[in-house]
Amino acid sequence: MKTVDTLPKTTFSGRRFTRKQLAQVQETVQLFPHLSRKELALTVCDHLEWTTPTGHNKVNSCLTLLSELEAHGVVTLPATRNKRAPRHPIPAFKEPPATAPLTDILAALAPITLHRVTSKEERACWKASLVVSAVRQHPLGCLLFSASAAWALAPRDHWIGWDTTHRRKLLPLVLRHDRFLIFPWIAVPNLASHVLALATKQIGDDWVEVYGYRPVLIETFVDPSRFAGTCYRAANWHFVGHTEGRGRWGLTQDRPPTKKEILLYPLQADWQACLTEGHQAVEVKTRYRHDVRASHTRSVGEAFVALWKQVVPIFHEVAAQYDEQWRVRKRVIDSLILMLLIFR
Repeated sequence: MKTVDTLPKTTFSGRRFTRKQLAQVQETVQLFPHLSRKELALTVCDHLEWTTPTGHNKVNSCLTLLSELEAHGVVTLPATRNKRAPRHPIPAFKEPPATAPLTDILAALAPITLHRVTSKEERACWKASLVVSAVRQHPLGCLLFSASAAWALAPRDHWIGWDTTHRRKLLPLVLRHDRFLIFPWIAVPNLASHVLALATKQIGDDWVEVYGYRPVLIETFVDPSRFAGTCYRAANWHFVGHTEGRGRWGLTQDRPPTKKEILLYPLQADWQACLTEGHQAVEVKTRYRHDVRASHTRSVGEAFVALWKQVVPIFHEVAAQYDEQWRVRKRVIDSLILMLLIFR
């Protein structure tokens, strides 16, 4: 078996490792030969503190690391355990919902709100964000965003100003808009572009709350042979070019090449600086933590306010008594300030 000193690189799955860390990974695999690959990945993640901003182990990234180390002859992994993947039924309407066609002007439905899916039942049905008319409580459509931006996309990377290093490090800051559906029985002019505008305003805060970091850019793809993409242009998305038509898994005989339009939307004014100035991982994590704190701001309840109203007069009474004695001793700071500082 080769040593880690023979490795031609030390960057795997977007993270740069020291050779000492890789030697520890090699030792872990040797010490636990009976663990499954996933269990090994969990163990390595724990040792290296390799987690997402929300604290979850980056198991898939670690599995990729282990596979590459095995390809370089540094480790020998246990055989893959063939397990049947659980079948999850795809939610579908057996019959179209008994909903009357909705044809109206946008103002009659306002305000439009985006409802983030949270319950298991909603997720099984939609797996998306619901678009609802607040006036009529009428579902209008759904959207889906994911952290699965294309690994390499020449027109996008050129528009951003990315080199390979920045792209590898900062790709998670780019979201992918995978799904957008206005239900067929909804015919409301300008609804689609209005919903897109709402989504781009809301997605940043929602992403911080759920995943612990704030995205900077969104990408999506439009098949011009099927759709015009008018709503994206009306919502100020930027057309930057076309894909090469290979798809994520390359060309196959049953999937002919389809070149799609690439559309991008920046989520903040300094998006380009965030994606090109090479933020250090520590700086990015610090910003994520600040975002998380901001998304979990504590509110003061009525019980606390009532308690405070009872405590304040006691503070003033006690402070006045002690201050009479302290003035004789020419004490500079008064007792009320001391008590408030201690209470704080």
